[in-house]
Amino acid sequence: MIYSDKDIMDALDVGTFTIDPRPARDDISPSAVDLRLHNIFTVFDSEDKLEVADTERVVQRYGDTVDIPVGDYLELKPGAFALGYTREHVDLPMNLAARVEGKSSLAGWVFPFIRLHQPYMRISTATSGWRLPTLARLRVG
Repeated sequence: MIYSDKDIMDALDVGTFTIDPRPARDDISPSAVDLRLHNIFTVFDSEDKLEVADTERVVQRYGDTVDIPVGDYLELKPGAFALGYTREHVDLPMNLAARVEGKSSLAGWVFPFIRLHQPYMRISTATSGWRLPTLARLRVG
């Protein structure tokens, strides 16, 4: 079952799942909730070729954490790789799954050669619950 905007609002009201801070009504659309990108990023040296098996270990060993002021932007060189977080914390029960996708309203119009809208991650609670914020991947290329 895919939740409609009414289903999402009802589920938030009764605590089926939680999003903290709770999204504004304008951030909930049919079958989707807009999450905001946090200003904390982990940036990797673009020369490193990483094979990710244990993401926490890779982040600690190879990444540099940067804190971008709210309203500012993170500049990535071509081929650069960064991990970002959502501002919201999302708790899902074992019987729900969610998908997180990147989106950009301008990338395809202003810079058609830069791919910023790349769906990349599915969050499934089939075997264990998840707690967000979770890592989001930004790649310019």
